[in-house]
Amino acid sequence: MTSATTVAPDLRSLAASENGKLLRDMVNSVSQVEAGLALGIMRDRGAPDRTLVKALNLREILVELPASPFPMRVDFDMLARINDLFHRLGSYHKNYEDAEGRFFIELLGQGNLCYDMVVGVGNKKAFLKPAPIRAGFVRPEALDLLISREEMLREIILIVQSMEVVFNPTFYMSVDDWLMEHAAESIVGIEDLF
Repeated sequence: MTSATTVAPDLRSLAASENGKLLRDMVNSVSQVEAGLALGIMRDRGAPDRTLVKALNLREILVELPASPFPMRVDFDMLARINDLFHRLGSYHKNYEDAEGRFFIELLGQGNLCYDMVVGVGNKKAFLKPAPIRAGFVRPEALDLLISREEMLREIILIVQSMEVVFNPTFYMSVDDWLMEHAAESIVGIEDLF
C-alpha cells in the first residue's frame, strides 16, 4: 500500500525520461484507449512493469478523487481540526515538508462544500481537479507537482479520507491485471473511434 500512496523515485525517474509524456497521458487521460496505448508503448520501450503498476495505481487514485465542487460529510471547521489546517482568507491551508523540500495543500470552500483543492511547491501552484472533467482527471500542472513530491499524494489521500467522501481506488498487482480489467472498455473506445 505504501508504494500506491506515494510517488516513488522510480516513477519520478520515468516522468523525467523520454517516456514522460506517455506516462502523463497514461496516468491522466480519461480515455482508456489512450491510457492503454501509452502503457503499451512504454512497455515496448522497456519501462519496468513494476514502475508501470505504480503509475496505474496512481491513475486509479486520481480517478477516485472527488470532482470539484463536492460536498463533504464534515464541515471545514471539523476538517481543519482533524488535519491541522489553518484558516486563511476563505481557504484552509497546510504546509508540509518531505525529503525534496516544502509543499502545501490548500482547500477552498465553506461549510461542508469544497470548491476545489490547490497543490503547490514553492511559488508554483495549481488547482487539482478540472470542472468538468474532459481531457484529464487532474490539471496537467497539478500532475507535475504531484509527481515532483513523494509525500504529496499521501497527504491528499489523508485529507480526502477525513472528508468522509467516497474514495475507493482499485489497486493492481500487475500490468496484466489492469489490462484485463479494462479490456472491454478499451474495445468499445476503439470501436467509437472508427
